[in-house]
Amino acid sequence: MRKDRQSVLITLILSLGVFVLDLNTPIAIATWLPYLILICWVSGSASARQTFSLALLITAFLCIALWRASPGTPFRDLALPNHLITVGGVWTMAVLCVSRRRAELERDKALRDLEETTKTLKQLSGLLPICSMCKRIRNDSGRWEQLEHFIQSHSQAQFTHGLCDKCATELSPETVEPGIHGEAG
Repeated sequence: MRKDRQSVLITLILSLGVFVLDLNTPIAIATWLPYLILICWVSGSASARQTFSLALLITAFLCIALWRASPGTPFRDLALPNHLITVGGVWTMAVLCVSRRRAELERDKALRDLEETTKTLKQLSGLLPICSMCKRIRNDSGRWEQLEHFIQSHSQAQFTHGLCDKCATELSPETVEPGIHGEAG
């Protein structure tokens, strides 16, 4: 929390510094670059709300600077387009930087999910302790569980149950017709 407060304070000080620079620069000189650099710098670590709040603050600063320019100031007719272009640039950069940051966060989440899935899949590629008698598998916590349950919980495999030819013949030899289950005859 303290780091967030420090970064907000640093951002406000830098914003005020750029604003003072803008106020003391002749009206014909475009001071848009420091504003854009500030937006890009802040958006790298700030939330979308903080980035848009800074864009709003910069817009207010630009309106004050434009309002402060008196009608007799040389190149006053350049001030309005100059400041409008700066406001448009600031908001465009804010939106682009926030969009980029969101895409990076989504990519990082997808990579974490992929890593987690890969870990799960690797569990099935190692040696599985299986009971020779009942065919249960010992899981990571040391408990024995049904083969089907273990495989379903560690993969996307689903099971259907049926009888192979040999078991069908052993279970009910009178109901098995030769040839239906393959080798039963």
